[in-house]
Amino acid sequence: MTHWTFFKSSEQLCKTGTNQCRPAYSGQPGETDQTKKNKGPIPDGDFTLGEPKGKMKFPLIPDKSNNMHERDAFQIHGDNGRGDKS
Repeated sequence: MTHWTFFKSSEQLCKTGTNQCRPAYSGQPGETDQTKKNKGPIPDGDFTLGEPKGKMKFPLIPDKSNNMHERDAFQIHGDNGRGDKS
Protein backbone atom coordinates (compact mmCIF):
# COMPACT_ATOMS: atom_id res chain seq x y z
CA MET A 1 0.00 0.00 0.00
CA THR A 2 1.06 3.56 -0.70
CA HIS A 3 0.65 6.44 1.76
CA TRP A 4 -0.73 9.77 0.50
CA THR A 5 -1.82 13.04 2.13
CA PHE A 6 -4.63 15.23 0.77
CA PHE A 7 -4.27 18.98 1.24
CA LYS A 8 -7.68 20.66 0.91
CA SER A 9 -6.33 24.21 0.97
CA SER A 10 -4.10 23.65 -2.07
CA GLU A 11 -6.30 20.91 -3.61
CA GLN A 12 -3.37 18.50 -3.86
CA LEU A 13 -2.89 14.80 -3.20
CA CYS A 14 0.77 14.11 -2.38
CA LYS A 15 2.68 10.83 -2.09
CA THR A 16 4.45 10.76 1.28
CA GLY A 17 8.22 11.12 1.17
CA THR A 18 8.28 12.38 -2.42
CA ASN A 19 7.63 15.54 -4.42
CA GLN A 20 4.83 13.77 -6.30
CA CYS A 21 1.58 15.74 -6.01
CA ARG A 22 -1.50 15.72 -8.21
CA PRO A 23 -4.49 18.08 -8.44
CA ALA A 24 -7.41 16.78 -6.36
CA TYR A 25 -10.66 17.91 -4.79
CA SER A 26 -13.07 16.42 -2.30
CA GLY A 27 -16.80 16.78 -1.72
CA GLN A 28 -19.57 18.48 -3.65
CA PRO A 29 -18.88 21.94 -5.11
CA GLY A 30 -19.33 24.64 -2.47
CA GLU A 31 -19.44 22.24 0.49
CA THR A 32 -16.88 22.96 3.22
CA ASP A 33 -18.26 21.05 6.24
CA GLN A 34 -16.20 17.85 6.53
CA THR A 35 -18.76 16.34 8.92
CA LYS A 36 -21.45 16.20 6.17
CA LYS A 37 -21.75 12.64 4.89
CA ASN A 38 -21.96 12.27 1.08
CA LYS A 39 -21.55 16.04 0.57
CA GLY A 40 -18.68 17.55 2.52
CA PRO A 41 -14.99 17.11 1.81
CA ILE A 42 -13.04 14.21 3.26
CA PRO A 43 -12.03 14.81 6.90
CA ASP A 44 -8.51 16.05 7.57
CA GLY A 45 -5.88 13.41 8.15
CA ASP A 46 -3.69 10.77 6.64
CA PHE A 47 -4.96 7.91 4.50
CA THR A 48 -3.52 4.80 2.92
CA LEU A 49 -4.41 4.03 -0.68
CA GLY A 50 -5.79 0.48 -0.79
CA GLU A 51 -5.85 -2.06 -3.60
CA PRO A 52 -7.83 -1.09 -6.74
CA LYS A 53 -11.56 -1.86 -6.75
CA GLY A 54 -12.18 -1.40 -10.45
CA LYS A 55 -11.09 0.99 -13.15
CA MET A 56 -9.70 4.15 -11.54
CA LYS A 57 -11.17 3.45 -8.07
CA PHE A 58 -9.21 2.83 -4.86
CA PRO A 59 -10.36 2.71 -1.21
CA LEU A 60 -8.89 5.30 1.15
CA ILE A 61 -8.04 3.74 4.50
CA PRO A 62 -7.95 6.39 7.26
CA ASP A 63 -5.15 6.49 9.80
CA LYS A 64 -6.37 5.44 13.25
CA SER A 65 -5.51 8.91 14.59
CA ASN A 66 -7.95 10.65 12.19
CA ASN A 67 -11.28 12.02 13.44
CA MET A 68 -13.60 10.66 10.74
CA HIS A 69 -16.80 12.27 12.14
CA GLU A 70 -18.64 8.91 11.92
CA ARG A 71 -18.03 8.81 8.16
CA ASP A 72 -16.54 5.91 6.21
CA ALA A 73 -16.15 4.24 2.80
CA PHE A 74 -13.93 6.93 1.29
CA GLN A 75 -12.43 6.32 -2.11
CA ILE A 76 -10.34 8.00 -4.72
CA HIS A 77 -11.61 7.78 -8.27
CA GLY A 78 -11.38 9.34 -11.69
CA ASP A 79 -13.31 12.48 -12.57
CA ASN A 80 -15.41 13.67 -15.47
CA GLY A 81 -15.00 16.67 -17.78
CA ARG A 82 -17.16 18.90 -15.53
CA GLY A 83 -15.04 18.18 -12.45
CA ASP A 84 -18.07 17.26 -10.31
CA LYS A 85 -17.91 13.48 -9.90
CA SER A 86 -17.51 13.54 -6.08
